[in-house]
Amino acid sequence: MKLNKSQKVYVIILAVAAVGLLVDRVLLAPGASGPVQVQAGAVHTTPSGRPQPPTTEPPAATASVAKRLARFNDVRQFDITTVREALSPSPAWLAELQPSEPGPKASQPVAVAPVQMSPAERFIQRHRLKSTIRRDNGGWALIDGHIVEVGQEFDGYRLVEVTDDGAVFESDQGRVELRLRSRSHR
Repeated sequence: MKLNKSQKVYVIILAVAAVGLLVDRVLLAPGASGPVQVQAGAVHTTPSGRPQPPTTEPPAATASVAKRLARFNDVRQFDITTVREALSPSPAWLAELQPSEPGPKASQPVAVAPVQMSPAERFIQRHRLKSTIRRDNGGWALIDGHIVEVGQEFDGYRLVEVTDDGAVFESDQGRVELRLRSRSHR
C-alpha cells in the first residue's frame, strides 16, 4: 500500500499523539514520581503568613480542579461577591459609552413620526446593485444575488437600461436608478 503525502502527514501526527499519550500515562502518571516526604511537625503557611491546617487530601497534581479551587479559596479567603466576571467590560470603558449630553434615556419611549416613502424610494432602500454587464442590445444587472436581464421585471419594476455604474428600472410609479456603491461606502 502506497501512501500519498497527506496520508503520511496524518500517520506522523497520529504517531506523535500516541507517543505523547504513552509518555503521559506511563512517565507522568500520578504517583510515578514517588511519595512526597514531609517532616514531622512541618507547618505550611499561606502567603499572608497564617499557618495552613494540614490536609489529608491528595497532592495538588492528582486532586480535581474543583478540589484545588476550593483549597485555593480556603487559603486566600476570597469573597466571591466582590469578584467581577472575567468577561465583563471595565467601568472605564462603560463610562466612555455613556452619552455626554443629557438626552432621552433608553427606558423612556421616544416618539418617532412615521416616514412616508414613495414606492421608488422603498425599491432603492430595499435592493442593492452588486454589478452590471453592458452589451449593445442590453445587458444584465446583479441585484441582491439575482441576475436580471434588460426587459425582465424585478420586484414590480422592469429593467430598461444598464449603465457602467447603474441600472435603470421603470414601473407605473415612475423611473428608478440603482447605482453601484463604491468600496469606501460599505
